[in-house]
Amino acid sequence: MSAIAPDDAELPSDEMRLTLELEFVQSLANPEYLRWLQRAGYFEDEEFVAFLEYLSYFQRPHYATLLTYPQCLTVLARLQDSRFREMLKQDGFIFFLQGQIDMSTVAPQPASVSPVKEEEGAQKAEEGAVDAGAEGR
Repeated sequence: MSAIAPDDAELPSDEMRLTLELEFVQSLANPEYLRWLQRAGYFEDEEFVAFLEYLSYFQRPHYATLLTYPQCLTVLARLQDSRFREMLKQDGFIFFLQGQIDMSTVAPQPASVSPVKEEEGAQKAEEGAVDAGAEGR
């Protein structure tokens, strides 16, 4: 039995490669996946760390618009720091990271007027328009 030489292997298209890399980068927003990568020893592999650095092209605006989970970019950048990778060994840090990511996915609620006050404001605006129309007669 012979092994397939890299030249004979079918390489993914550029579109497929982008899709695979996009999916992988976004998975970095999942602390449980980071824990799995850490326990499997990926963060000790220099080639894998170099691959993470290569993926930083997703920070460019053109590629960043493809992301559903943009917080993955923060994690990707932090993974370049060996201290951050070491901290992933601590369960407490994984829980902390999960909380930070959860908070970043909650859309901030705008300080708005309550619906009752909005209705009152709209009613007053209508009354003012009616009054202004009556004065013009």
